[in-house]
Amino acid sequence: MGVRVLFSSDLHGNDDHLARLLRRAEHEGCDVVILGGDLGPRGAGYGRDAGLDGVNGPSVHSSALEHLPKLASGKIDWDTDEALVYMREGYESQREWFTTILVPMLEKCRVPSVCLFGNSDWAGLLPVARGARKGREARGLRNDHEKDHENDRHANGVGAHVRFTQGDGDCFTVRTLAVDGENVPVGTCDILALSLVPISGHRKKDWERCDTKKLRETVSRTGEVAASGFFSSPDGGGAVRGAVAVSDQGAAENSIETHLEQLIERIQGKETEKVESPVRIWVTHAPPANSVGDMVLSGDSVGSLAVRRAIESYSPAMTLHGHIHESVNMHDGVFKELIQGKSDPSKNTLVCSVGNDFKERNPHALLFDTSDVTNVRRVEVE
Repeated sequence: MGVRVLFSSDLHGNDDHLARLLRRAEHEGCDVVILGGDLGPRGAGYGRDAGLDGVNGPSVHSSALEHLPKLASGKIDWDTDEALVYMREGYESQREWFTTILVPMLEKCRVPSVCLFGNSDWAGLLPVARGARKGREARGLRNDHEKDHENDRHANGVGAHVRFTQGDGDCFTVRTLAVDGENVPVGTCDILALSLVPISGHRKKDWERCDTKKLRETVSRTGEVAASGFFSSPDGGGAVRGAVAVSDQGAAENSIETHLEQLIERIQGKETEKVESPVRIWVTHAPPANSVGDMVLSGDSVGSLAVRRAIESYSPAMTLHGHIHESVNMHDGVFKELIQGKSDPSKNTLVCSVGNDFKERNPHALLFDTSDVTNVRRVEVE
């Protein structure tokens, strides 16, 4: 018996979308909800306030940016004091949303949940989100933050009804709500999780990295790319200025490719041999390059080469992605494709993008059973 999953992503603080997704998960009899990143609001306003661009007038998010100083090109001057204040206000908005809206809504839902942070979520708020869970002690987790981190990092830390993964690489286990006579779940599935994305034009940089170990593959990326921006302060108190290390050393030691290799090695207990992934399903916020999940409105493909090459090397059964809201629409509604394994062409990976957009009227989700991922459905949740 497989685990029944509802997957979505890119809520950006739209709690109306979240409420509908959770109700759908309960209605479908799901065993777990997985949220694949970009949970919190982008700026000072919540996602539910965004409106529908071109339908109900300009979004609140766009209006909130109008006061920021502009360059001669008309783009925002992110080096100004006003820009830093805007980011710090957005940090506090996310803090409030995680603690007063997201976690309480997830805890109220009968279906357990696992959440990834995305590139729009401040890394400094990860312990805040974990700490907001009211039921931790009742579910067997400890108050001590280091032990809480350890429980969330390893697959055997399964006591929490609401879990948050480590953004730089994690593995978690999902289980059926149905149990046998000895109170053991009748089905389980291990899942790899990664929040990291390639460097982009977005200005929140906590989860951005060089894509591969080859620096030239990062500096030659298409689309707008900016290394400088804003990070969570070391003490988690707010946003500070900084820049992603776009250098040979940064690519070699801290790239998406490096983190994926380290994570897979840790899971496998091996260091060199590339064999079929023991984890059947991967959730990475970044979609693989040149796939149904990575096309932006300009027509550029902005996905991760590292993620694609890892998929081709290890051939998991399924991968799930968010990050690029419009890519499914850019592919005329196609949300899944097969990527053939390179070491063994007989093995294919089903790559799926949820294509959820927090500004649209209705959210989208993927529904599937881990015992037969080929039957995955993309649904619009009204």
